[in-house]
Amino acid sequence: MKKTFLHCALALALCVSMSGGVVMAEEAVMPISADIAAEPAVLMPVQISGPVTVLENGGLYIKSDNEESIHSEVIAKISEETAVVDAETGFAMNPADITDGSVVYAWLGNAMTMSIPPQSTAKVIVANVAEGTKAPAYYEITGTAKTEENTVTLPVLGGTELEISADTQLMPFMTRNIVTWDSLMPGSEILAWSDDEGNINKVLVFAYKYNGYLDIDGNKVNVSGMDLSAESNTTDEIVYAPLRAVAEAVGYEVSWTAEKGAIISYNGEEMISVLPDSDYATTSEGETYLIGKCIFDNDTAYIPASDIAFFLNLYYAK
Repeated sequence: MKKTFLHCALALALCVSMSGGVVMAEEAVMPISADIAAEPAVLMPVQISGPVTVLENGGLYIKSDNEESIHSEVIAKISEETAVVDAETGFAMNPADITDGSVVYAWLGNAMTMSIPPQSTAKVIVANVAEGTKAPAYYEITGTAKTEENTVTLPVLGGTELEISADTQLMPFMTRNIVTWDSLMPGSEILAWSDDEGNINKVLVFAYKYNGYLDIDGNKVNVSGMDLSAESNTTDEIVYAPLRAVAEAVGYEVSWTAEKGAIISYNGEEMISVLPDSDYATTSEGETYLIGKCIFDNDTAYIPASDIAFFLNLYYAK
């Protein structure tokens, strides 16, 4: 029940973050029944900065330099997915070049162990910050960019917005691919350098990890900038997306059988199937709970928007 576990972990992480405690990732994974499933929360990464002690296993013990931080000390684990960035150049940095006593800025996942100090895998680590200079800040873009005159406004996780000059330098991370303002789509992750007045002068764009994004405004459904003719459906405060229209917009095939219901395939290989009125979908990994039952209306199959975004690896721009 993979998706069931995911919703539960997110819900527990939210409760813990609100209470100021920590939770071990493994303990956050437990069954949850479909009747208490809810829209998964989108949580801010945990940010901490301070001097480090390099551990034998390659992790970093970070002692916070912010006395008001609820996380006064953590162990940041470094995985293959962790982006370690040189603050001066914006280039990738070898974690082995981080030395004891140097100051780093880290953004960590919300699932933390109950150990003292708590441990979590780092999403981004910024090192080699010159004394007297500002470190870049990490952001996740949550909506489409708005351009007005010479300014681009980007909604970011946390409910705030970034205003960036259209002349701001953009650079990719660990690739020679050209990045433009069109690269800053919902789900994009960036580092932004700013001056003492808060004006952003450089933006580092990380590789996009989604197949696109799903944006629902009222009843209008948009997939990666393309408006769909099929509309969304809201039932019991859950936003539902039209399964066929969204899947085909991403490049998947959709078929139907009486035995399996709606089937989403890619290159002829079945990926997901769901029956009408079912509270779970069947994937290659087994049965996966939905946060709301599959519904049919006017011969159109709908499943919760957050679920189809998860199955199709789309960023859900709420």
